[in-house]
Amino acid sequence: HNTVSVDGAEQSEIWGEFRVARRAKKHFGKVYKNQNVIELSGSYSGFFASAWRTTPRFQHSRVINVKLSKDALATIDIADTLEGQGEHRVESFIHIHPDFRLREAGENLIFIFYQDELFAELLVTADCKYKIGRSAYCPEFGLKLEGTCITIIKTATMPVKLGYCIQRKCE
Repeated sequence: HNTVSVDGAEQSEIWGEFRVARRAKKHFGKVYKNQNVIELSGSYSGFFASAWRTTPRFQHSRVINVKLSKDALATIDIADTLEGQGEHRVESFIHIHPDFRLREAGENLIFIFYQDELFAELLVTADCKYKIGRSAYCPEFGLKLEGTCITIIKTATMPVKLGYCIQRKCE
């Protein structure tokens, strides 16, 4: 899913495809709407690390700013902040629908194409690295297609900030 992991760990303890043990603890979630801007924000604590740990290790906050133009999507800004102790590898995953194709266009810039037309640009935060790989896309129960995943990567001492912006290019 399109969220973050810390040192390869999920926010909740996941035992299987539909089994979750210790769950991340939600702090807040809110939506703000202005004329052409929608802001979604939320925060939770999670990332338990070991079978014996009962308290979460990190707090993850995400702010999503959606800007509209003529009632259509213009940009989406995603900003993640992770708080905790020590140095850690943080990864943010962006799963891309199989109908879309990606092309690297320069440092931290990825073009997103739909039917050979430039659909959007994705710009990764300047101090982060990224990689493009394969992932599974499951549009319905029992159907698994190959998709693409952009993984944004940053190794740093907490707090860690990372993010990306998607700007639509088609009319």
